[in-house]
Amino acid sequence: MSKAGVDEGVGAGGSSSEKAQQLEDEIPGRKVLGKLSATTIGPGWTKVSCLCCVLERVEPLVLVKLGEKVQPETKRWLIRLIGASQKDGGAALLAHPGEDASGDIIVVSAPCCTLLRATEELGLCKPYHNGDMLAFSYNDRVNFKDSDNMEVFLTLAERQYIVKYELDGLRAQRDLRIPGLSDSCMLQKRDNIWQKLGSAGVVVDMFPLHSLDQLKDLSDAWYSGNHLAQPLDSVNGYFGSSVAFYFSFLDFYTWSLLPPAILGLSITYFSENHREESAFEKHLTAKVLVFTFFNYFAVLFHVAFFKQDVPLLRKRLASLLIVTQLVNQVTEAVIPFLVDRFISAPHRTESKDDPQEDKFRNQSTLPAFPGLFAEYIELLVQFGYLSLFSCVYPLTAVLLLINNLTEIRSDAYKICKLFRKPFSPPVANMGVWQTAFEVLSFVSVVSNCWLLLLSPQLQELCQEGGMSSKNILLLAVLVEHVLILAKVILSLLIPDEPDWIRKKREHIEYTSMQVLKQQKLHSEES
Repeated sequence: MSKAGVDEGVGAGGSSSEKAQQLEDEIPGRKVLGKLSATTIGPGWTKVSCLCCVLERVEPLVLVKLGEKVQPETKRWLIRLIGASQKDGGAALLAHPGEDASGDIIVVSAPCCTLLRATEELGLCKPYHNGDMLAFSYNDRVNFKDSDNMEVFLTLAERQYIVKYELDGLRAQRDLRIPGLSDSCMLQKRDNIWQKLGSAGVVVDMFPLHSLDQLKDLSDAWYSGNHLAQPLDSVNGYFGSSVAFYFSFLDFYTWSLLPPAILGLSITYFSENHREESAFEKHLTAKVLVFTFFNYFAVLFHVAFFKQDVPLLRKRLASLLIVTQLVNQVTEAVIPFLVDRFISAPHRTESKDDPQEDKFRNQSTLPAFPGLFAEYIELLVQFGYLSLFSCVYPLTAVLLLINNLTEIRSDAYKICKLFRKPFSPPVANMGVWQTAFEVLSFVSVVSNCWLLLLSPQLQELCQEGGMSSKNILLLAVLVEHVLILAKVILSLLIPDEPDWIRKKREHIEYTSMQVLKQQKLHSEES
């Protein structure tokens, strides 16, 4: 589509009957979306700009939901804008109007060239013909494995994120009027078109579509059966790297609870049975003193200092652990499941014969995925209880282990069934969350040294050895510094990334620099 054609349609607003009829011819008005599937192109898709992007089938990737009052001429203009080439100010994507040209949805896909160019812009690394992972270069695309097969070359999550990336990057090339809207919604040059459409109420929602076959296979391998290992590669391919990082860390963290859980069971079984009542009281008193260092737990501080009820303190800590985990499971999984099953599901009943548009629209009735912030916070609080308070209640690790064995499956079920599929940008690590856990681990070294100082057994042993209270304090400080030093040394000796990954990364950076130099040289010569 030429620039003149795009600008003419945008500027004139599609007011003449001739242009309206032309757009009706390009975008069929009453085509059933049931013909639009991942197995056939079907009518209604905008045309690709190059022959290499002509495929036998188009994969619906993203659903754009329009406002109820959006006029058909506005929808036709938007579809044509999405399908126009980037040099003409479009997104170079594929768009389909849905079941009806006057409906409230637009289904968006992406041709090969757009996906490949965006892969280079995003700096994604892909396997080269010699097996190395290199930053993708569009000009060198023939030497990258499977670059002619987008479903293998890019994951579903990457393809869907690229669609969002291209739509979010749409900018007006000149002052334009949006057909069907008032002049107050006119686009100024360099305006972000997608933001403008959102503020004008034209685009009210956008989300990636589920692939039901892939989702079923992932569900069967993830939470439906008796699988101990998670299919993290499949999770990464379907939901993206940020979701895969969370479940990978949750899996590692859950199984790392096994040793302290066994230790906690052993301590509970072999030691809460004291031969004398006085020994029992000393043991519980030491637990009360521990909580003076953690006054941000207001309830525990109140019980320990004001009520001075040691049995109640122990029960309160146990109840906090148990009730918190139960409440989290109910609010995160059970309630959304019941709401989905008995309130939302009856309104989106579907059969195999329903138009594909209705199945896509049903996905829009699901709530948006709230993100992983609350999930990481939950794990951080768990880790705090474990590292700071498990000596007060040795069964802490046991309760957390039991909770997290179900947490993995409930989180997996929730993200697969109870929420819309989220957009997931490519990420390289856990980000700030890894730093938060590392800081908390350092704090736990200090806290446990102070707990050692407050231990009645240790104080009695040191006094029998003739050590004064001052020397005991100095010993605790010395042990604390030695442990922190050992932790720092271990963190330096054990790199955050393996040596072979570091070499690969440096090789990728070097190769990318060489390619940039060659491209600059060619441009100067030409």
